Amino acid sequence: MFGIVIATFGAPVITGVVTGKGYGMQAVFAIGAAFAALALICMVLLGRELNQSKHKRVIVNSYKEEKKNGFGNNEKTVRAGK
Repeated sequence: MFGIVIATFGAPVITGVVTGKGYGMQAVFAIGAAFAALALICMVLLGRELNQSKHKRVIVNSYKEEKKNGFGNNEKTVRAGK
């Protein structure tokens, strides 16, 4: 949410600075496209990181459930022998 506020106030500032230096709107558009590409890359990397941490959490939780329920390797071996 904070990123939206920064983008809302930052876009006119960047546009003003770029056009104030004598560059045209093509430069503003190019800068916007570069920032959009950077944002896409960051979102993809964040999605991968969140997916990996979720996967690790599921593995740890399933291991804890096995230990809590008594279905570890030792208990399976003992029950199979009975």
